[in-house]
Amino acid sequence: MGVRNLIRQIIHSEAYIRSTKDQKVIEIYDDCARDTGSKCKYYLLILFIITMLYILRPVFLHGYYISSGNSTYFIKNLPLSSWFPFDEQVYYLTAYVWHIFDSLIGASFVTYTDILMFSLIVYPTGQIRILHHVLKNFSTYMDNVKRLNNIENDEDASYTTFRECIRRHKEIIRYVDNFNESMSILMIFDFLQSSLQIATILTQILGNPISLMLVLFVGAFFLGMILRLILYYYYANDVIVLSSELGVAIWESNWYEQPPKVKFMMHVFMMRSQKALKLFIGPFSVMSLDSFIAILKATYSYIMLMYGVN
Repeated sequence: MGVRNLIRQIIHSEAYIRSTKDQKVIEIYDDCARDTGSKCKYYLLILFIITMLYILRPVFLHGYYISSGNSTYFIKNLPLSSWFPFDEQVYYLTAYVWHIFDSLIGASFVTYTDILMFSLIVYPTGQIRILHHVLKNFSTYMDNVKRLNNIENDEDASYTTFRECIRRHKEIIRYVDNFNESMSILMIFDFLQSSLQIATILTQILGNPISLMLVLFVGAFFLGMILRLILYYYYANDVIVLSSELGVAIWESNWYEQPPKVKFMMHVFMMRSQKALKLFIGPFSVMSLDSFIAILKATYSYIMLMYGVN
């Protein structure tokens, strides 16, 4: 339900932006959308490569022999570790095709979930950039409001324009609050498993003979995980930075020419913007570049622990 509300808010916001016919605002929104789309395509490509390496890996790996009593059996590798209600070595092709099917379903679920989460994280950065633009060009937008609404008084036009800026800011705050309410608990599990997952895949190089297939597999997986973390935590950090700089955007406008009532509103707005918007990892931490570094540090600790145990 929470994700549905977030998506509904995004749809309504986009419809409103398109309806304004403000080419500069639409351009900022489209630039953000294109940047999100290009990042998602890169991530999709990497996950496709990882999935193909998973599927093709058994083809390039030699099987192994096991002994049972007086018999020795040759075991062929499969892409995944799973249980079948039949002997997968006797019906190897059937088991292999089933694993391909499982791999594609699992990869699709991970890909679409990550792309959705990334898009939800990036969305407020675009909205804050639009608000930055409006505040910096406050006099221009005030003139537009005055002309479109047939307002003759500059004070009324200034008040109406800044009230719209406050409304937009409240919409962004509401979105961030809804995201934290819906996703912060899920982000705890993502934060905890990311470092362990990276460490687990990297230790395969430490504990196995080096081969081209192994290097490609581990390299692609590591690159995909790092790109995923960058997409999550870099843009979550952008929300913090951009929201805290809204006061600077007002300072760069013609605030000194505004009537006392609007100056007071701007002052209150600047004080509110000092409290940066943040996407939370549960009640424990904030999604930021510091969290990204913490994941890498935890990865190193896990690798040293696993390597020491081995």
